[in-house]
Amino acid sequence: MGDPLYTFLPTHSSDQMTFWGSFIIVLIAAAALFYLLRKKSAGDAYRRQMLLAMLVFFAMIMSAVTAFFSFWSLRKTGPVYVYEQSITTPYGNAEFKNINKAYIDLNKQQSLLNPGTSTKSVRMLFLEESHGKIHVLSEENYDIDQIFMRMKSLTTGKVEKE
Repeated sequence: MGDPLYTFLPTHSSDQMTFWGSFIIVLIAAAALFYLLRKKSAGDAYRRQMLLAMLVFFAMIMSAVTAFFSFWSLRKTGPVYVYEQSITTPYGNAEFKNINKAYIDLNKQQSLLNPGTSTKSVRMLFLEESHGKIHVLSEENYDIDQIFMRMKSLTTGKVEKE
């Protein structure tokens, strides 16, 4: 395949913030849990202390799971390489001649209270191959406009201004 013409590294900004935030909450919750379980008390104060310890444990478990999946997402999102005849994403390699459609679409997350409105919109680059495989790249992780422009210029032969 040779050396890539263009390399696009993921930004990871939201995943990193989520990972470190939840990791810090896990550490604080573990320290609070240790303190609550070591503290001596009796009667009604003991029951309140154990209830608080259960709530802190629950928060620690939820934060640990969030940290784990954020870390996993960081590891699964890799660089995108654009070659002369193909593109390599974290989902595999796709030759330009096998790509049926390449387009940028707006993915809207609907509001729970008002389904007619969206709370968050994220642009995504879709690369649909002829055998059905789809590569999806989010603007939260990549500069999808640059990737799309580079792919378009390599397939059409036209160089567009940046």
